[in-house]
Amino acid sequence: MKTKISKKIDPSTSGKNLKKKKESSDSPHESEHLLQSIIHGFSIPAFVIGKDHKVIHWNKALEQLSKIPMSEIVGTNEQWRAFYAEERPCMADLLVNQSLEKIPEWYKGVAKSKLLEETFEAEGFFPDLGISGRWLRFTAASIRNSQGILVGAIETLEDVTERKSTERRLVESEKRLNSVFQGFSIPAFVIGKDHKVILWNRALEKLSKIPAEDMIGTDQQWRAFYAKERPCMADLLVDSAVKNISKWYTGKYRKCDVDEEAFEATDFFPELGKKGRWLRFTAAVIRDSQGELVGAVETLEDITEQKLAEAALKTSAPKKD
Repeated sequence: MKTKISKKIDPSTSGKNLKKKKESSDSPHESEHLLQSIIHGFSIPAFVIGKDHKVIHWNKALEQLSKIPMSEIVGTNEQWRAFYAEERPCMADLLVNQSLEKIPEWYKGVAKSKLLEETFEAEGFFPDLGISGRWLRFTAASIRNSQGILVGAIETLEDVTERKSTERRLVESEKRLNSVFQGFSIPAFVIGKDHKVILWNRALEKLSKIPAEDMIGTDQQWRAFYAKERPCMADLLVDSAVKNISKWYTGKYRKCDVDEEAFEATDFFPELGKKGRWLRFTAAVIRDSQGELVGAVETLEDITEQKLAEAALKTSAPKKD
């Protein structure tokens, strides 16, 4: 007769095994809870969808942006409601479908992330978001499990309406500035800190016979006045080389009474026109709102007729005995 051997169970070992099993069974739940906490802690609106396109996570920032509570959207595939008036795929949906070739059809100006694989970003105006629409910068990325299998996608959305509004105002301001500058009857040009021409008005085109398109973006403003390359007065101011003004314009310049950082001079330019021209020119520093030097402007007035009249007057004046 065989004797039945009973195996002794160490209570401490048994407890550890049960604890390990419990931790193992709780691990997915804990990971999911951790992910949810991270996403809801984002200050940037974000949502996560599964492979079935149903919303898994919808954070508080997105609740605030979309005015759609998480309880109303999680478990549905109606994420499009936050951004569009009619049903259409969000970028995250296209990634879940692995329809990468269709992304440009729905999102113009989309770009692939340089840092992450399977991640795309774009900017767009959403007229149905809020009262008067909002500009959003959005990024969508595929989510894969530890085996590399696609299980969903995450999309983050940054409200860039204020930045876009600022950019638009800046463009409008530049257009107004350009319009005013082009309307000057006095020839003028503006250079940046790198000495490259930013503006070259129509009056200067007429005087120099050089179109703006040939000059903008170059540092060849000297071509309008001199046979060889040399600094214009604006160039000297950009370089803060006020001491060098006397080197190039000896006895021909003076400091302006109105502006401490402006100088004016009168000179004859033999290379300008057929017989040369007399010009009175003024150059002034341009600074931004923080006081940083960003460029210089130079205006040029053709005073040839005035100089010829003065010369004629001197010639015709009676000589003193």
